[in-house]
Amino acid sequence: MKSPRQQLYDEVFSSISMLGYQVYDLLPMSEVPYPFIVLKHSLTDYRSTQKLNRDMIVTLNVDTWHLAEDRGLHDKTMFQIEQLLIDFQLSDTYGLKVKRINVTEVTDRTTNDELLHGSIEVTYQIN
Repeated sequence: MKSPRQQLYDEVFSSISMLGYQVYDLLPMSEVPYPFIVLKHSLTDYRSTQKLNRDMIVTLNVDTWHLAEDRGLHDKTMFQIEQLLIDFQLSDTYGLKVKRINVTEVTDRTTNDELLHGSIEVTYQIN
């Protein structure tokens, strides 16, 4: 049986992949085509609600990389993923509620190509 945290990660990973993007769980060490997406699990916090029941707060980070000249595609990708994360429903096993979503975008000049790097941090409450 998967933990709620792993189930959430797996289902978000699969859902983003179904949008047609290449998704990785780590930043690729070899050269890959742009755009690509990295999904990371960053934090889990437990909150006791009753003696035998507790809520789990899980934060995921979604990072996107696009070539800078593809700003329109970058914006479309970010918006699609934001909407997916906001509307996301975990399978019938657990209740899920978005607690917070934070979006940042920066220009990345650490490679030979100028890139747009988007980061979406989403925090869910699972019960």
